[in-house]
Amino acid sequence: MYLMWLGYRNVLRNRRRSILMLLGLSIGTALLIFGMGWVRGYFTTVYRNIIDFDTGHIQVYHPDFLEEEVRTPLEYSIEDYRGWRARLASLPGVAVAAGRIEVPARLSWRGRQVYVRLRGIDPPEEARLTTIEGAVVEGAFLVGRSGLLLGKELADRLGVGVGDPIAVRVMDRYGVENVDVFPVQGLFSFGYPVMDRNMAFMDLESLQRLLDMGDGVTHLVIRLEPPLPVEKGLLLVSSALEGSPYRAYRWEEFAKALVAAVQADSGSFVVFLAILFILTGANILNSFSMSVYERTREFATLRAMGMRRATLRGMILSEASVLAVGGTILGWILSAGAVWYLSTQGLDVSKYLPSDLPMPFGTRFYGDYRWYDFLIAGGFTSLLSWVAAVLPSRRASRLVIAEALREVR
Repeated sequence: MYLMWLGYRNVLRNRRRSILMLLGLSIGTALLIFGMGWVRGYFTTVYRNIIDFDTGHIQVYHPDFLEEEVRTPLEYSIEDYRGWRARLASLPGVAVAAGRIEVPARLSWRGRQVYVRLRGIDPPEEARLTTIEGAVVEGAFLVGRSGLLLGKELADRLGVGVGDPIAVRVMDRYGVENVDVFPVQGLFSFGYPVMDRNMAFMDLESLQRLLDMGDGVTHLVIRLEPPLPVEKGLLLVSSALEGSPYRAYRWEEFAKALVAAVQADSGSFVVFLAILFILTGANILNSFSMSVYERTREFATLRAMGMRRATLRGMILSEASVLAVGGTILGWILSAGAVWYLSTQGLDVSKYLPSDLPMPFGTRFYGDYRWYDFLIAGGFTSLLSWVAAVLPSRRASRLVIAEALREVR
């Protein structure tokens, strides 16, 4: 206890040196907290956006449909959509269950034509499932309307706008090509080229009639209520599907390319965090070594006055402990504002993203900070501060008093 008091007094005695040490420790702690949440935020932002834009948390298919997905085998659709939707939506932890039909289609207007992926959606349920309604930039969403939603870039390729009638050609479940004309009800922009350029949406009932599918859908998409984990949600849905030919799958099954691309980036982020930790550690080690070196004459004087080696080592380690605790707390305070802002408000990154970004990043970036980030950063800074003081304290305690007093001016 006496050594801690002595260390605390020495910290206050040389305020300039102590302030510089505290600043170095606190900035290092704050940077570590900031870096960990920033890196985690990249992954959670991309994953959250693909779930919000497209996949939901869980999807239900007939297994044979997925095995022959290339040819869009509509004979393996999910029958009695409304019955299954009601049953799955009533499960605990399920926020919404919505049916979809997804088929290749050809859109034509005034001699121009494009091939797209046409998705039939249940508008009221889809609005609760994904962010599509908020992505409409012209016209209106499909709730209460029969027609099409086109990506803004796709509409520009076709040269169409809101209200223009477009001929839609699809192959129905019997292999017959059907065609009908539908008005463009709205244009959307996700900021995700894969969807903005190649996807069109139609109200589910119109597409069911065009494909002669009755009340069938190709699959159902489920969104879970937080904080229910996907693993538990998958078990609940799978239990409800027992006895039927249908199976539940995690969202990653339908975003494999995206997940692989994000995981490929993980190596560079690991290197970034490693460099950040190394630089912080080097700064702490250097700061403590220089601090002890500058005080060589002081330590030699204390030894000459009768202070024991063990007492001198304990005093230096006590100073390091006081500085470590103070630097950690100050680092937590310094990082709190940035953590709060990035977690709740986010950064507008729309101006800095390339137009051909191959993943749904959205327009705002959010950090993903956890309470243990503060403990990890504080623990690393404190431990390294103490370790950094061990070697200099041993060196100081072994000084030859006469030589130290003579050589140091």
